[in-house]
Amino acid sequence: MMLAVALVAALAQGCGKGGSTVELEQMGFSMKLPAGWRQGEPLAGGGYRPYSEGVFFFESADKNDPSGDVMEMPLEGASLTEYVEKLIKEAEAMGRLHVGMLKALDKVSGGAVGEEQMKEIESSAQSRVTSKRQLTVSGLEAVEVATEAPRSNIQLYVRRGDKLIVVTFGALREEFPKYEPLFREAIGTIEIR
Repeated sequence: MMLAVALVAALAQGCGKGGSTVELEQMGFSMKLPAGWRQGEPLAGGGYRPYSEGVFFFESADKNDPSGDVMEMPLEGASLTEYVEKLIKEAEAMGRLHVGMLKALDKVSGGAVGEEQMKEIESSAQSRVTSKRQLTVSGLEAVEVATEAPRSNIQLYVRRGDKLIVVTFGALREEFPKYEPLFREAIGTIEIR
C-alpha cells in the first residue's frame, strides 16, 4: 500500500526529466513544466497558490521567483516582428524611466546615494536583450527573446491568427543561468492547437 501511495505521488509531481503539464483549453495551449514545478496563481502577499486552471507556474509556492506565466493578447494588426520590437522598446523605455526617477529622488534627497552607488543602481536597473531568434512552434510563427535584468527572463511570442500567446519564464539575474536550461526545455514542449 505504501509503495502504491509513493508511486501515485511521484506521478502527480512528475517524474523523470519533466513535471506536470499545464493545459489551458481556452488558449489551446499545453506545456510540460520542469520537475517539481506547479501551476497556480499569485498571492497578494507574494508567492503562489496551486490552482489547476492558473496561468502562472512556479518552483516554490513561498517565493516569487523562479516563475513563469502564459497569456494571450490581441496582436493589434501588427506583424509579429513589429509587435515584439515595440514591446522591447517599451521595456527599455520603462527601464530608463525607472533610472530617471531614482536619480530625481536622489537629487531631491540631497544626493545621499552617492555617484558610485548610483552608477551601480543604474547598471542593475537596466534591461538588455541578450538573444532574439525566430522559430516555429506547433507550425506557428514565433519569436523568442532572452533579456538580462534584475529579473532576467525568456519570453516566447507565438502568433496564432490575430492573437499573440506569450510565455514567460524568469528568475533573479544571479540565479537565471541555473534555471535557463530548464526554461528552454519546458518551452520546447509547448503545443498550441
